[in-house]
Amino acid sequence: MKAKKDQLNKENIAALLGDGFDVAVEECLDSTNTELWKRGMAGAKDKTLLIAKSQRCGKGRLGRSFVSEEGGLYMSLLLRPSLIPADTALITPLAALAVAETIEKHTGKNALIKWVNDVFCDGKKVCGILTEASLDPVTVQTNFVVVGVGLNVYAPEEGFPENIKGIAGALFEADYCEEGLMDIIAADVAKGISDYSQRINDKAPRDNYKKRCFVLGKDVTVHRGGESYETKAVDIDDRFGLITEGTDGKPLVLSSGEISVRVKDGV
Repeated sequence: MKAKKDQLNKENIAALLGDGFDVAVEECLDSTNTELWKRGMAGAKDKTLLIAKSQRCGKGRLGRSFVSEEGGLYMSLLLRPSLIPADTALITPLAALAVAETIEKHTGKNALIKWVNDVFCDGKKVCGILTEASLDPVTVQTNFVVVGVGLNVYAPEEGFPENIKGIAGALFEADYCEEGLMDIIAADVAKGISDYSQRINDKAPRDNYKKRCFVLGKDVTVHRGGESYETKAVDIDDRFGLITEGTDGKPLVLSSGEISVRVKDGV
């Protein structure tokens, strides 16, 4: 017998969010980011939230695919912030912070962040985030930002695919069900991202992010431009850049790129 499913409910989510948000829940989409981008180009308003119960072509960073079976939370939030393009990139780590705080609030699990935007619980990745920005071709200012969140709330009934089962995790096992939980998590994540997008320059969120960033003090492998090298993660700067040890003894700040680090149980 299959486990009872926690079904997403548009009306519940809209009620939890209150005024100002426009909520849509679809059975299945190719990608919530792709679809919401199209709606943004067509004039979708600030704080438009699009959620799919599953995705056919979930998008990850660097062109990777994202496994999107039923039981996960696949959502994209469109924002129209008054930010210069350079500042829109700061929404990504703040979105990771919003997810981590929501996880702890509703599960009691310790949620940590691998720079720049992957959220881990119990040594496994439970959430990935993809932010895409549209720039006005005339003013070269930010037109809108789409923040995509893929969160494994319930594990797949058949388990994760072989190629990712060693690193992917979920907040709950497949046979667990708490009705309405995904509605609450979706609303809190959306509110958190929206609120933090208005607090780009606040010190407190940066400090909270740094406390959760488990790569600090660890040896990491940096992957940039088709090349990789070993270094040590030292600190997070005021713009969420990763400060690493430079080869010449001087600190080197990474504002983009990918890092890998050996993750142990409990990180």
